[in-house]
Amino acid sequence: AYEFSIYIASTGRDLHNYLGFFAFDCTKTRISTTQWNNPYFKDTKNDGSSWKRWSGYILPSYIPDYNNNGLADHQSSETNGRDWIWSEKACYVRLRFGSCYGDGLGSDRTNFVFPSVKEVTTATDLLEERLDYLEYYKILNIRIPGRWSEKPNVGGAVFVNGQTTYVHKSVESGTSCYQWAVSQKLRIDRTRKHEFSVWIMSTGKDIHNYLGFFVYDKMGNHINTGTLRNPYFKWSNNDPPEWVRWNGFI
Repeated sequence: AYEFSIYIASTGRDLHNYLGFFAFDCTKTRISTTQWNNPYFKDTKNDGSSWKRWSGYILPSYIPDYNNNGLADHQSSETNGRDWIWSEKACYVRLRFGSCYGDGLGSDRTNFVFPSVKEVTTATDLLEERLDYLEYYKILNIRIPGRWSEKPNVGGAVFVNGQTTYVHKSVESGTSCYQWAVSQKLRIDRTRKHEFSVWIMSTGKDIHNYLGFFVYDKMGNHINTGTLRNPYFKWSNNDPPEWVRWNGFI
């Protein structure tokens, strides 16, 4: 992710003060499709005469944008401007700022100082990996694509902190495998460590409960050779009827 920021002070409440950007593809041609034609982190008026820092993120292109408007579906609490998502075509960017639409009397001005663009790591970078069932229900109800290639068998339960939440139920029926939940493919960074986790409780000590993964190459093909053919972090039975968090690293 990249953070764009600037300090603004204005003598006129009517002046609209802007912090924005233009994105360019690898041929240095400006990306002017609807989402990124005229994007701003800030485009509001009513700035005061005291300095205030304004900021916004441009997040990795794999972050969810179900509205397809270029904005992150989940706006960060770490910024006070809009958070955007990189176009998949983006290679270059330009920061831009200025003022428009004053009262026309020519008596006011806005001062801008310390413009900045820096690479940062934010909690928002990992939003795509947050595969909670409450969000799955919300996505399902408003008829936009979910994050599951095999949908969870969803039901209600009481979680460890007493909060009622949605859970995936794998119900015993015979002696084979039961209902599974499989996420969509998630982008990974092979230079970084990733944690996979889930909370599990079971009413049957004999049921073997699994947490695993599949790996895909950059073309989306399943890598199913050797130990990567069917890998698991957990594949054991004897889970208790209380919630236990299981996790593993790649």
